[in-house]
Amino acid sequence: MTRFYFHLTDGTMIEDDQGQPCATEKEARAHADKVARELSRNRARDDIKHWAVCVTDESGKRITRIPLARHPRRQ
Repeated sequence: MTRFYFHLTDGTMIEDDQGQPCATEKEARAHADKVARELSRNRARDDIKHWAVCVTDESGKRITRIPLARHPRRQ
């Protein structure tokens, strides 16, 4: 399994220094989507509009970037 890192960014990076093992890049993307959904839950749209989860692999290669604003706020 490859270790992927799920950083939080708004232009500056809050680094994930532990990472998460995932079998594939597809699995890492799905995990990132779940993380973004959880982080955006119950937050005002203005609070999250510049934030994203940025996924990198063990070598630092960027796999995907998922904006938190992609997920609607719960009512």
